[in-house]
Amino acid sequence: MSDTTKKTAESCGLPKELCEALRRCDLLIGEEIVDYLYELYDPATGGFYYSISSRDMEGTTPFSEGTRFAVEALMKGGMTLPEWYKEKLGKWILYHQDEGDGYFYEDLWGKITSGPRKDRDLTYSRNLLEWCGMKPLYPIPHERIAANPQSAKVPEYLKSREAIIEYMDGLDWSTSTIWSTGQKLSSAASLISAAGLYDTVYEYIVNRQNPETALWGE
Repeated sequence: MSDTTKKTAESCGLPKELCEALRRCDLLIGEEIVDYLYELYDPATGGFYYSISSRDMEGTTPFSEGTRFAVEALMKGGMTLPEWYKEKLGKWILYHQDEGDGYFYEDLWGKITSGPRKDRDLTYSRNLLEWCGMKPLYPIPHERIAANPQSAKVPEYLKSREAIIEYMDGLDWSTSTIWSTGQKLSSAASLISAAGLYDTVYEYIVNRQNPETALWGE
């Protein structure tokens, strides 16, 4: 915990135990973490690589997922994003938005990518733009779905209750892959809501819960 944070916590009359817990949490974003994130930073774009190994691999680029995690860590550590950085980062994110469908396509893999990957990049890009005080250049997918649920651009699994149930029936709900299944659905949450299918998905997931363990999977 920084001296300023420590004084603030103690001056507010927080219990000693809570102050100690806050000090321990402060170690999670110590100088060594900041130094590591600095090594992942790409000054040309304002983005971050996901790891040192990916930074040093030929052909790789910084991308929204790694950038979102790095920026979030810095913000939770008490950093305030300077205006020049917000402008730089925001412009880099906006550069990747496609006018045709509203998704954000990374230089690393372009449009040859899976649905879950597209949904994740959409979510991370929206997060970053919000932190930068910017908005997408074009309507994003869930806005397009809400405006025209039967559009040809809407994924087939979002066009009806029956379609999304069939889609979920085809996912793997076993213990070894439940993370992947959950990631696919959570990444598409805004699209599912826009299609009016949120309650259907919620009910389906609840019904898949194992009553013996309260978890999902065998």
